[in-house]
Amino acid sequence: LQTELLSLMEGNLARLVQFFQKAIEKGACRSDLDPLQLAVITFGSIRLSVSRWHLQGASTSLTNKATPIVNTLITLFSVM
Repeated sequence: LQTELLSLMEGNLARLVQFFQKAIEKGACRSDLDPLQLAVITFGSIRLSVSRWHLQGASTSLTNKATPIVNTLITLFSVM
């Protein structure tokens, strides 16, 4: 199971790297940051948010928890 989980995680990370590479090429994302690091930060933020939400009993809307994080990541990675 560990091998399969790692494969899924690596695949998701690779897709995020591609997303950021394309965003940088289009001028929609900062070009002074490494696409892999942007992907790790994004993936880690999402994972931490989901884990916290789950451990808190999943009693609130995950969307409500994620929206401020998404907005912050957009601000961090956006071209000024």
